[in-house]
Amino acid sequence: MRDCKVVNGQLVVDARSKVAKNAAQAQEAGYPARWPNIVCAHRNTIQAVDAKWPALGLGDLLPSPSLKYTALVCPNGAAV
Repeated sequence: MRDCKVVNGQLVVDARSKVAKNAAQAQEAGYPARWPNIVCAHRNTIQAVDAKWPALGLGDLLPSPSLKYTALVCPNGAAV
């Protein structure tokens, strides 16, 4: 709700990226709130599931949806 406002009957959306490398950088960019890290499976988990997939009898391997988001994960946990 913070990023959406109605101005003169028009919906205005703040779609700027809220990703910053640290709290100071976030403050300078005008983003005072902390932002959670991307939620996705760890590569080890993906590899373990992929290895077990044939034995589960679930048909053709479905690639993990997490693979397309791993590049967005901040290495130090929650991002600001």
